[in-house]
Amino acid sequence: MKSSKLYAILQSLDKSELRQLDKFLHSPYLNDIKQKQKAYELFELLKKNLLSGGETPDKEDVFDKIFEGQNFSNAKMDKLMARLLKAVKRFIIYEYAGLEDQQLESLLIQARFYRQKNLHKFFQQSIRNLQTTQREVLRKDKQYYLNQYRIEQEISEYAGLYNSRKEDLNLPNTLKSLDEFYVTAKLEYANWIIAQNNLHVPLQIQESLQLLEQITPIIESDFCTDRPVIEAYYYAYQLLKDKENEQIFTKLEKTIEQYSDAIPLEQLKALQTICRSFCIRKYNQGQEAYLQKGFDLYKAHLEGGYLYYQMGILPATVKNIVTFGMKLHEADWVLAFLQAHKNRIVGTEFPQGIYQFNLAHYHFMLGQYDKALDLLNDYPADTYYKIATRRLELKIYYELHSPLLESKIDSLKVYLFRISRHLLPDLPKEANNNFINLLRQIHNPQTMNNTKRIDKLQEKLLSKPHLERDWLMEKLEALKA
Repeated sequence: MKSSKLYAILQSLDKSELRQLDKFLHSPYLNDIKQKQKAYELFELLKKNLLSGGETPDKEDVFDKIFEGQNFSNAKMDKLMARLLKAVKRFIIYEYAGLEDQQLESLLIQARFYRQKNLHKFFQQSIRNLQTTQREVLRKDKQYYLNQYRIEQEISEYAGLYNSRKEDLNLPNTLKSLDEFYVTAKLEYANWIIAQNNLHVPLQIQESLQLLEQITPIIESDFCTDRPVIEAYYYAYQLLKDKENEQIFTKLEKTIEQYSDAIPLEQLKALQTICRSFCIRKYNQGQEAYLQKGFDLYKAHLEGGYLYYQMGILPATVKNIVTFGMKLHEADWVLAFLQAHKNRIVGTEFPQGIYQFNLAHYHFMLGQYDKALDLLNDYPADTYYKIATRRLELKIYYELHSPLLESKIDSLKVYLFRISRHLLPDLPKEANNNFINLLRQIHNPQTMNNTKRIDKLQEKLLSKPHLERDWLMEKLEALKA
């Protein structure tokens, strides 16, 4: 029973959804379900078990309760489960079809019905209601433009049937709304695929973007006018392609700020993430001004509630906030942030380990190396956090002049060599290897007081992608004394 599709679906429903399903199963709509009463009895048994949190019942036990006095038949039980599953699937369609926009979906279905049944008055009324509903939408994303296209399409279908002169079939509006939907959706998905390509395993994306590139001149002309979501998406698209363009970053940031109320929340969060990532990249390249800029964005987005997903914050976000805050000597603010979000870290099976790492980083930045080391008693399962933990260990061992430093460097070097590109793409792997190699050279006794060697290492540090750039530069400067 536990491994069945039926039980897995029922287990995924919350209490409210189970109650709705209970009502649905009593509906006359299901009169064609064979052995409907037996199927309902099966549901009642499984619902009671799910709500009580008991162990998953065996098929034999359930069969005995439903078919009292009969010998167990696996085939008979499977048929009954299949009948209940059929009813549950209908419930899913009924409950979840157009769930986010049920009013508009209902009106569209009604308009289509009235058109097909030649109920002209009612059709026109439904169209007016649809248009009113659309005018009330503040945040216009791809779903909004898709809905607008479907409305215009209905009007065109109606005009094609009942406009004898064929004077105005509403085709210009239909094509316009189709263009708006296409461009919005194309830009949104293009941003996702470029971001994935930049941050993870490189993808073959040229063909996917080919058509979008061809219509770029149209978008740049006046297509963004009065379409803030498209405008923001387009600036994000440009910035993701041209990762160094500060002018585009400024345009994107201003567009987000100006039209934040018109951009759907999830898309707004994604656009803000692109802005923060730009600041991180610029700072890692040595542009110090972006440290404060990035931290200000994190604080503003935190205060606005934009960093939260499922009522919590993702591990990478926690790490970036702590890193930026400690580099700006905002220790009190960082500690308060960590304490407030200790139990609000999501997107990981090991939130306690993520919290401990960031608390260790906090203590390290305050020079409390032993406290930091005590908190690093395990490596998190997350690949990036695991490597970050091992880098922090190396920094602590260096500061403590520990004899374990060399062996820890070798261990991380081997780990990076063995790790798959799917877990760690080439660019972050190169940056981590550069950190290891430079730290080994800094630790080499020949570097001490050797100004010429130190200068060369500093040039190398600035010429290649490195992690922990500030810390490494600080250690090199210290060796000049």
